Amino acid sequence: MITISTMKNNIQLSEQKLFNELSTLIEQSKNFVIVQANSVMTLLFWNVGKRINEDILQNKRADYGKRIVPTLSAQLTEKYGKNFEAKNLRRMMQFAELFPEPEIVATLSRQLSWSHFKELIPIKDEKSRLFYAKEASERYLGIRELRQSIDLQEVRTAQKWTVHYKKLISIKLIHTIIWLIFASAIMYVCYAGAFNKVNRLVWFCIGAVLFEGIVLLINKSKCPLTPIASKYTNNRSANFDIFLPEWFAKYNKILFTSIFLVGLCLVLWRFI
Repeated sequence: MITISTMKNNIQLSEQKLFNELSTLIEQSKNFVIVQANSVMTLLFWNVGKRINEDILQNKRADYGKRIVPTLSAQLTEKYGKNFEAKNLRRMMQFAELFPEPEIVATLSRQLSWSHFKELIPIKDEKSRLFYAKEASERYLGIRELRQSIDLQEVRTAQKWTVHYKKLISIKLIHTIIWLIFASAIMYVCYAGAFNKVNRLVWFCIGAVLFEGIVLLINKSKCPLTPIASKYTNNRSANFDIFLPEWFAKYNKILFTSIFLVGLCLVLWRFI
């Protein structure tokens, strides 16, 4: 037999269940409205930045860009509030410049707020910027979590470049020592030929230099250490892989090849 107490409990449970369902619906709707509002505001700021950039580009005057931002800021701030202060307008212009594809912005803005994008804008590398944007979107990262992710990666990058720098220095040192050995061999060949001091060591030096020449030909005129060094730096100056002045490293092969040929001719002349 169902008692009055049991009926009351069932009614209370039913009411509680209904309340919970309604609360869930309300919270979901509120969250949806917040997301939509953030998305609309983000797209608005992107369009504002894009429009200002286009206007400045059309006028093609250096002073125009400096003048138009404060003017627009004063007018917009007075009418729409602090969101349109000069520093914010410049940030919107950067936003539109760094994220030029409207489709990408529209997709990201469904998960990322304007505050997320403000954390992304200072990142200089385009690939890194898009990586963090997609990571924050896919993992639903908050502002603090996104900032921590960026900071952690910067620490890892710094550590990585420290290791790379040490390896690069080691390669440059080895390359420089090898260069000194072959440069000394070339100068000795030249000296021996000039002063008739030809001996076994001279022929050994000639053989070593000719072997080096074959190695360079096989490697398209590059030292085998050069491609290894290039893995640890973006620098591509003539001396990025050796401790020589840049101008000297640039003409090093031509200079010492010429000296070697002169020395070789002198040595051969001694046997004519």
